[in-house]
Amino acid sequence: MSAPAPSRRSAALALEQLTAEIRSELYLLLDDVGGQICLVLDRGIGGQLDHVVPGGAEALRSHGVRFVRSLRPELDAVREHRVVYLVRPTVAAMMLIAGHVMNENMAEVTPRRFHVFMVPRTTVLCTHVLEEAGVLPHVRVGAYRLDAIALDTDVLSLELPDSLREVAVDGDPTALECVTQFLLRFEQLYGTPREVRTFGTAARGVAERLARADLRAERARCRARSGGDGVATAAGPRDFGGVLPQCNLSDAADARARRDVDTLVIIDRLADLVTPMVTPLTYEGLVDEVMGGIHHGCARLPRAVVADDADETASAAAADADGDRVAYALNSRDALYAEVRDLNIEELGARLGDRAKAIRAACDTA
Repeated sequence: MSAPAPSRRSAALALEQLTAEIRSELYLLLDDVGGQICLVLDRGIGGQLDHVVPGGAEALRSHGVRFVRSLRPELDAVREHRVVYLVRPTVAAMMLIAGHVMNENMAEVTPRRFHVFMVPRTTVLCTHVLEEAGVLPHVRVGAYRLDAIALDTDVLSLELPDSLREVAVDGDPTALECVTQFLLRFEQLYGTPREVRTFGTAARGVAERLARADLRAERARCRARSGGDGVATAAGPRDFGGVLPQCNLSDAADARARRDVDTLVIIDRLADLVTPMVTPLTYEGLVDEVMGGIHHGCARLPRAVVADDADETASAAAADADGDRVAYALNSRDALYAEVRDLNIEELGARLGDRAKAIRAACDTA
């Protein structure tokens, strides 16, 4: 099933605006490809799409998607269908795609047949892998900015589970660039925070990238307003808490008038490695432990438990679905879950007992 969108009436920010923009970009991407489409999803991307596309597979079908498949060594697609890949920019994914293309009759393959969209951005390395494999002329390469998904009214996730290892162990700063690009997008929708605070080296690196990107954008606006010969001065309203120099331009103050967020706090995971190791003694922690984990804001529950909800919509991640289990979103849309998710497990039984008595009393008086 597609993940039900959390009610955002009480949300501090209108996160639906971001979700709608990401969804619109996906529909434009599919419409531009045209024809009948086989959508091939990298691991985990289907779970993210469930939060973006309310109608699940049915909504995708209206934009030409006929099949949804997982990225595997074998491509199960009809020859007449155009193949659209939504994949992470990894060498492993590029090698699988190259194998799919090479298994086709290369003389008949055109860029209109294979479309590779990396999430959330393309990389030179991945493009080079396709070129070295000899398939780059036969595929169309682009990017789909599926950077952050709204898991709840007040939670956005970039879904980068390997970012700590990549940055701290492999020395790969790609994840930091992804965070920076998302924050720039966030600013466009909700305004620039007045203050940025950082904890840790990687967090400082993101703040510095953000500051440089803001400065470049504001200098470009300043040059455009002055006909290309204006001088930009750093005297803007954003304060980086003494960590970084102020770098917003007073000439661009009108573009910074909207401020839905006052303070942005960026924390490096290396600044606190203990918290993820602690076992949460809450109902949500119990669900995560007993039901096989919470992934992309969803738990995989027995189909019989959520049969009524499962019949409402089909999942965009159907290719990864277990026949006996379906994905069920855990967010504030479920009033009972929102009430008990943070309860200590010792208090849970009593609270649920009180709820059951109230429901029974209401039924008896009805």
